[in-house]
Amino acid sequence: MIQGSPAPYRQDIGWNGLFLQLPPSWQPAVIYPAYLYFEQDGQPALEVKWQKIHGRFSAAKILAQLEKSLAPGVEQEHWDLPEDLKSPLASYTVTGFQLQQENRHSHGLVIFCPACNRVTLLQWYIDTTREHHQLAHILDSFRDHNEGADRLWTIFDIRAHLPGEAELQSHEFLPGRYTLCFDLKGTAITLYRFKPAAVLLNRKNIVEFGRSLIDRQPLEEGKDQASWLFKAEGMELLLAKARRNPVFQWMRLWHEPRHNVILGIRAEGKRRMETGILDRLCENYTSLEPH
Repeated sequence: MIQGSPAPYRQDIGWNGLFLQLPPSWQPAVIYPAYLYFEQDGQPALEVKWQKIHGRFSAAKILAQLEKSLAPGVEQEHWDLPEDLKSPLASYTVTGFQLQQENRHSHGLVIFCPACNRVTLLQWYIDTTREHHQLAHILDSFRDHNEGADRLWTIFDIRAHLPGEAELQSHEFLPGRYTLCFDLKGTAITLYRFKPAAVLLNRKNIVEFGRSLIDRQPLEEGKDQASWLFKAEGMELLLAKARRNPVFQWMRLWHEPRHNVILGIRAEGKRRMETGILDRLCENYTSLEPH
């Protein structure tokens, strides 16, 4: 790199406790709660899967399971990670492997973290020698748990910090609409992202748009944002409990013209939640600049 030149842009990936920095051309193609698969120009680039270990960790056992899942003709062998790539993973137990089928090959690592008892299987399809610097940065950025109380969730063009107790229940990434649903101590938390906002708000304001998500009158509304709040009381409270409906509903939507996006957070549950907590969630939920 030329001295004084800016560092190359890399995309942050934060998903269910995992964090990596990857080249911007590597796009998420498959997203599950504990599995991510990235492609570059339609070709495999990287896949990651992880899980908690119950009992004693054994890299040999995990590699044996991997070998059983391989297609016919694919051979698995031990691979020694180069010394300069080991240092970023010094606090982990690391075992390398390589897969080969005819002239195609890939490399990977089984990474065990004694601090959080999580094992991660990292497998890449780039040329380890030619892309050595790239791989070094990826391994240096690798984290499998958060040090603080909050957990980072960032993928595509959204970024959010949620309490570590928030458990992912479902997610959907559709053209124009992202939805991530969490359970936070019995309260359902939903993150929304809609785009392009200019089209979605062409003939309606943000309140009218919000009616497709919550059929209630807004508590507050402005030019670029609106919020809703419902707390069941009296007869409504009795009916909600009898019908097992939420007794608390809260939602905020806001328009970010700069990014041409509508973001929103919704919360509902059988118990009331402090709106201050939800305000902080909104403050920590943003859309990212496209690159």
